[in-house]
Amino acid sequence: NKGRKESGLCLVEGKKNLDMAGDYLEFSFKEADTKNFKKLITTETPQEIAGVARIPVWKNKDINSKKISCAGNIGYGGAMGIAQFMPTTWLGYKSYIAGATGHNPPDPWSVIDGVMGMAKKLANAGATSKKGEYAASMIYYCGTSKPSNSAIKAACNNYAANVQSLTNGYENNK
Repeated sequence: NKGRKESGLCLVEGKKNLDMAGDYLEFSFKEADTKNFKKLITTETPQEIAGVARIPVWKNKDINSKKISCAGNIGYGGAMGIAQFMPTTWLGYKSYIAGATGHNPPDPWSVIDGVMGMAKKLANAGATSKKGEYAASMIYYCGTSKPSNSAIKAACNNYAANVQSLTNGYENNK
């Protein structure tokens, strides 16, 4: 944690998060690049790529006092806000949320901003129909609906199946 604060850098895991890091990304690496790859990765979902990114500087003056899930010593320490966005993912939706809600900057801990970001993220992933929900669940969890690695594919399918089971339960209790 202290190293992140002093350097302003953090570990970013997975293609989806690397893509969302955009201009904040300093460099990326794969397992073939370092024998310590598996020691560096902290997610339970197998990752094929990781990187180091500059930590975004937030304008919200109280953001540092907000809790994040899974606080740790590597990476962001977890997701933030009611919709559990990773900081780089939130940055990717920030301008859309600000335009839709009028909150500038949008706050990931605000119910309105968090739900707006979550709805846009899921809609972008195809969850605008029942058929698209399964693929959107996979994209949410793994960054893709068609993972190439069999271990990642199994984890993605398991997550998506669990999400669909929950949504079917909600729909059956209308």
